Amino acid sequence: MVDSVRLKEIHACLGAGEFAYQDNGIDDPSPAYMHIARKVDYIAKALGICFDLSGEILSVRQSKHLNRGDTIPAGWYLGQFGRNTGANTDPNAQKGGLADEERLGIVYEVKGNRFETNQASGDEEITQGGYILCESIPQLIHIMLQDLDRSLGLQTLGSFAIANPNYNPNDVQFSQEYYRYNGLGQALIDLIYVASDTNKQASQANIGSLKAQAISQEILGALGVPVSYKQVKTEIGENIASIIYPGFNGSGQTLADLLAWALMNIALINDSVNGMSEKLPPTPTP
Repeated sequence: MVDSVRLKEIHACLGAGEFAYQDNGIDDPSPAYMHIARKVDYIAKALGICFDLSGEILSVRQSKHLNRGDTIPAGWYLGQFGRNTGANTDPNAQKGGLADEERLGIVYEVKGNRFETNQASGDEEITQGGYILCESIPQLIHIMLQDLDRSLGLQTLGSFAIANPNYNPNDVQFSQEYYRYNGLGQALIDLIYVASDTNKQASQANIGSLKAQAISQEILGALGVPVSYKQVKTEIGENIASIIYPGFNGSGQTLADLLAWALMNIALINDSVNGMSEKLPPTPTP
């Protein structure tokens, strides 16, 4: 029967000539395995739209976790979907489904590390996350969100409370026992404000320290104590910092020396006055 013009147009739009047959190396090509209907079926399964011919929902297999170093079974691949069936007997494969059901498989590499008990020593050790086998994009996204939640604690950060370290029920300013936040954004705003205020207070304290240092140097200079700048070495982390302060230069006179000289001069003056009073003639009485 000769195809109608409309039928030829439909064949051309669907590319039936390309997907209907495959070259098997002989004169008569064999029907293509990956025809348009099967491609559409695989796309639907990858999107999580899984129904059998009667309209019943095909149950999604549970994801399968593999440790780092375990063999990834055939039919599951990193970065692309593979093809497998419910009859897969590999112990590392996802289980479930009928033997003749065509299923998809994709591998997600877990980014977050986890704690694992060493069976030999019984100690808790940090190990790599491993791999998780999935069969649809919705299941893959769910696993990715679980990995992200475990690494960042998104569920905990949704709504949380932080204890007030300065809590005092008798002080109106610190009467709130907990600070409550709805989302990480509110906490970040408070942290930025606290960091800015801390930086301001630190700058004011630094200026006050410089003022006190200058005033102490002026006072010591006014008292006649020779002053010079000294420094002390201190270790901050892996760096060595120098703290400069006004100190006695070691070559002049101290306050004790100046006081001793003053007392000696007073004593000499007192002796001179007493000696002069003894040499004066007595004052005549009228």
